[in-house]
Amino acid sequence: MILSLTRFAMRPLLPAALAAALLGFAAAPAPAQQRGAAPAPAARPQSFGDWQRGCEKTGRAELCSLRQFVGPKENPRQPLIAVAIGRLTPDRKMAMVIKLPVQVDRNAGVGLRIDEGAFTTIPIQACDAGSCTAAVTLTEDMQKQLRGGKQAIVAFRSPQGQAAALPLSLQGLARGLASLK
Repeated sequence: MILSLTRFAMRPLLPAALAAALLGFAAAPAPAQQRGAAPAPAARPQSFGDWQRGCEKTGRAELCSLRQFVGPKENPRQPLIAVAIGRLTPDRKMAMVIKLPVQVDRNAGVGLRIDEGAFTTIPIQACDAGSCTAAVTLTEDMQKQLRGGKQAIVAFRSPQGQAAALPLSLQGLARGLASLK
């Protein structure tokens, strides 16, 4: 059972430029990247099933996360969303960050369902010209479900109410999470 996120205080987890860097967006530089403040890649990515482990150096610290880009079944090589999981909060708690297209219903948030469980709503925290960011600190229960799961669904709506549900593979996630300890 996924715990309701309404029981947890939600606050921004990451600055937008850092969230974009962790997810590997390189299409258009963010203002911080233009000033040279963006994190630099620290090491070559490592694969764990359908997840890629990547690290960025931010000053003296190194932030590592697992990433997956997800596209529709009709065109999986054109990702619509990107998901990162890692110790991404200032207090190094495990968190999930989802980057979405800007054409989302920001008030509806993002739905996450692991295997056949119930949907959990993750709030959209910020949007800029290129994408929107949803983020949540992962409880121990949610981490356990992700490690033991086979597939998750990430769902969101357009401002006109059209629903999109994309499969998120959990293959390799347990081994990848173990590499982040």
